[in-house]
Amino acid sequence: MPKALVKGLVAALVLALAQLVPAATTAHTTPAPKPVSTTAKKVVVKAKVKKVAKKTVRVPRNTYIRTEAKVTAPLNTRLKRGSKLTITCYVHGDVFHGVKTWYKTAYGYAPHYQVLGTPNRANVSKCVDTMPIIKPTPTTPTTAPTPTPSPAPTIEPKPTPTPSTYSVTTTAKLRVRSGPYTSTSTVKILDKGVTTQITCWVKGETIKSNPYWDKLADGSGYVSDYYVKSGGLKGVPQCASTPAEPATGQGMTLKQAEDYVAKYASLTNDQAKKIPISVGCGGYLIKNCVSFSQYFVNVSTTVKDWTNTSNGNNVVKRLQEIYGWETGTEPKPYAIFSTTGPSDKGHTGVVLGVNADGSFIIGEAGCSASLSWIAARTKKTSDYGPGTHYGTITFVYPPKSVLSSSLP
Repeated sequence: MPKALVKGLVAALVLALAQLVPAATTAHTTPAPKPVSTTAKKVVVKAKVKKVAKKTVRVPRNTYIRTEAKVTAPLNTRLKRGSKLTITCYVHGDVFHGVKTWYKTAYGYAPHYQVLGTPNRANVSKCVDTMPIIKPTPTTPTTAPTPTPSPAPTIEPKPTPTPSTYSVTTTAKLRVRSGPYTSTSTVKILDKGVTTQITCWVKGETIKSNPYWDKLADGSGYVSDYYVKSGGLKGVPQCASTPAEPATGQGMTLKQAEDYVAKYASLTNDQAKKIPISVGCGGYLIKNCVSFSQYFVNVSTTVKDWTNTSNGNNVVKRLQEIYGWETGTEPKPYAIFSTTGPSDKGHTGVVLGVNADGSFIIGEAGCSASLSWIAARTKKTSDYGPGTHYGTITFVYPPKSVLSSSLP
């Protein structure tokens, strides 16, 4: 066979074989998996402050505990600085020293500033019940309706009738008065331990931080709830109306005021210390405006040993904070006043009487670099206010229940 033919056949065979052999498979490289980090991700968990059921603290300053979270609420008790106090929860009340937080205690409510004195609130829960300590809100018990099984007709539910009278027991020999004020007449006297019936309660004159009076079922008058065991008046309704407070006397005449001031002026330093009077001027305890207000409070009211101020301009504020007495701008008999002038320490004195023309009689003492005085004077409201010698005047009103019976 010719060589040329052989080469041609070989070439054709090679081409045929090439078409029968599958193409080379392209290698596929699987990408390497990403390395798994073995370092755990840091998770920051903020710890929550655990609320406690109650907390016991030592009060950093004198603490005044009131029936409600209000600076004007009646005072229940006073704790001295360093005393232990257990708080159970907090409420929002009147702003006191820039903070509206008050803490509930077994005695009533105390402001945050006096209990802790720090910016942070104690880690106790918010109170669920913020009712006043002395009196719960009266409630009327009712019975839920009871349906009659079908097919009998449905019976109309009837509420349980509210008792018309409630039993209370006197804890002392007690006067029954014609109204809820000690200035009203005595109707009769109940012996200690007597159980009697009442129908409702009213708010009247505050007796030892308790403003509630109970109306007797026989309609004869009222007794102070402070002197009876009433179970906190739970379930007892409020009376439909409260008798008006009777008009009171106008205090002392100018002659009586002069005699009162003269008795004060006759005190020696030893006598003044026993009252006590604690301020003074120039070696004489009685020659100071605060001294005269201290004399009136410690001698002519049931309050004793009040000496915790040295400036005339804060006498009203301190008496209101400590005893919860009401304040105002109207001169009334036996109101104690503070003024913003004439110096930066202000001035203080006592309204001993009020005249028919609106002027009022004050008792006062004073001391300055050039003179001192002890006097009874007649003043008008126009003598005080911005731009006047004494500046603005405010009054605090001791309740009639604390005033001495020797006052006119």
